[in-house]
Amino acid sequence: DVDRSMWDYNPVMIDSTRVNLSKAGQGRFYAGNPPSIVIPSPGGFPGMMQKMKDYIVSRGTWMDTNLLTDTLYPYTPSVTYIGRAGFPLDDLRFRSSAFAGRTGVFAAMQWRIAEITDPSSPAFDPRAPRLYEITPTWQSGEITVFNSEITIPPSVVEPGRTYRVRVRMKDSTGRWSNWSAPVQFVAAVGSQVVRQSLRITELCYNPSEPSAGPWARDDYEFVELKNIGQQSINLAGVRFTKGISYTFGDIALSPGQHVVLAANPEAFALRYSTAGLTLAGPYSGKLDNGGERITLEDALGQTILDFTYDDDGEGWYSATDGRGYTLVVVDPASGADLNLPAAWMTGWQFDGTPGADEQTGRLIGGGGDDTYFVRQMGSTVQIFAESAPEGMPAWTLDAGVFNALHVAGGAGDDSLTIAGNLSVALTFDGAGGDDVIEIRAGVLDFAAGSLSGQPVLQLAGGATVNLLSSFCLSGLTIEDGCILAIAPDGRRVLRTGSLTLGTGATLDLNDNVLVVECGQSGKTSMRDAVASLVASGRNGGLWNGPGIVSTIAAGDPPGVSAVGVLLNEDASGTPLLAELFGEILTAADLIAGYTLSGDVNFDRRIDADDYFRIDQGWLNRGRTWRDGDLNYDGAVDGDDFYLIDTAFLWQTILFGGQTMPAGAQGQGAAAMWSDDISLWDRSVCLR
Repeated sequence: DVDRSMWDYNPVMIDSTRVNLSKAGQGRFYAGNPPSIVIPSPGGFPGMMQKMKDYIVSRGTWMDTNLLTDTLYPYTPSVTYIGRAGFPLDDLRFRSSAFAGRTGVFAAMQWRIAEITDPSSPAFDPRAPRLYEITPTWQSGEITVFNSEITIPPSVVEPGRTYRVRVRMKDSTGRWSNWSAPVQFVAAVGSQVVRQSLRITELCYNPSEPSAGPWARDDYEFVELKNIGQQSINLAGVRFTKGISYTFGDIALSPGQHVVLAANPEAFALRYSTAGLTLAGPYSGKLDNGGERITLEDALGQTILDFTYDDDGEGWYSATDGRGYTLVVVDPASGADLNLPAAWMTGWQFDGTPGADEQTGRLIGGGGDDTYFVRQMGSTVQIFAESAPEGMPAWTLDAGVFNALHVAGGAGDDSLTIAGNLSVALTFDGAGGDDVIEIRAGVLDFAAGSLSGQPVLQLAGGATVNLLSSFCLSGLTIEDGCILAIAPDGRRVLRTGSLTLGTGATLDLNDNVLVVECGQSGKTSMRDAVASLVASGRNGGLWNGPGIVSTIAAGDPPGVSAVGVLLNEDASGTPLLAELFGEILTAADLIAGYTLSGDVNFDRRIDADDYFRIDQGWLNRGRTWRDGDLNYDGAVDGDDFYLIDTAFLWQTILFGGQTMPAGAQGQGAAAMWSDDISLWDRSVCLR
């Protein structure tokens, strides 16, 4: 402040030969003393700063008013962009207005382009030094022959950077006009990158029948394209010239982004979700249902793709020909010849997946009756859209890459046939309708959640199926030589609406439960049929015969455990069990499950209730499990008492149940003949 104040009182401030005394004077500049007209009160450094700001503003206004309207300079030209939309670097063309001079004629013109920092750009980096258009990226030099148009060399710009283009004119007196107002833009990649990056990925050339609305089948056609490159591209000027006719407008595609060209966007929106989708169309013409040539060109007329697809020629896929599935490129980035069927596959989802990548291994059907046939050849899983293999498979799955196959049939009556072993995990979701799964051969595992919709499960051709969870089926058929096993767990329930076992078929419950929905009219006959299957599987206590068996029971001490068969109702028609392992039961259900020999009421223990039931069964010539016929020989006798006593002795070890009273171990049926049992039970009943 002392230094500044000293200069404020410098003698020069009152020297009229050096300063304008109307503006200067001692104490009038820095101190702001009256009658100061230079520095606003109270003066000081803030006042000086404000004075400088005021000067810059007023001087700029004076220059705009006087210098920019100087009648000696040529008029300032203007610039417009005339290249393709999106500013691709190979078509950066600009046009200048005509020369307009005041004192001379045209002598020269000059173009310049400079990079700037745009804080609103997605690529803005606040840490990078800012660019202010001071240093040009490129200048044309003086052009002495007037030409209103110029093309900026693509080598001087980079995609994604922000630039400004300006032009100025010189007249014959040597005076230059001011630079024009700028055209600011973000450079995009050129046509070469578009040709390298843009690919057709899906064709819906023969759509499924329309379900509603005024539109015809062809209105649901579409072509899906994708940017497979690493840079954003602009489709302006890209066009289909054969097959269909359409020219894209200003559409930018980020890396990995799709655009869907719809024959009729309004119809398309009825069938598909358009949320977040880049949708174009409509196009002229239609995709030929019998196959045709398709040509896609860039904005310069150079070919991007040129190929011919087919509907049912050798190696092509009939499922795409009006049956609801689309034609999908297997690997758009591979450069495979799209004239060959091997470059294509059937889309995994009914009606296609416009705007999204395929979910390989997830087969989604429509609302009709879908039919699939699955087999594995080496490491390739083949799926046909019919009940038997015909021609080329509609879908293939590399088991070395994908470890799961999900089949969602939809609302119709769907059929899935599996021929042989599969090294991939299979999931079937019927979703509704009367669905059938037929396993014709091989060994197949169904894990938790892999069967839904209550399908009918059929085993044939020596097939083996392992159920690794509880399942609910509409029906179960196991033909001769086939095995269905429920993996050991102790709490799994297999519910089915019907049950059919061939003479040599095996249903292995292990330590789980089978529930059959009998209905009131057929419950007795179903009970007898299932009991017969259990008797066959029991095979004298070895549990190795055909029918219903328990490998767990076979491994237990002889006679301790068994598969019991019980109608779930008492004499009044009330359910005996409301639920079992979380499965809700009704009085019309038949239960067949692993338990202790003699557990005739399925409460998982041997107690007085069970002994009472077997006593009553012996007295009344009972013949069912609930009556006490534990070995399924049609009568309640000493063999059954032997079994219940044996189970009573072992139940603590196996089930944690009741124990034999102290001193009673030598009095069990194991040491009695049948006539002794008779006398003992009669005495029990008379007490």
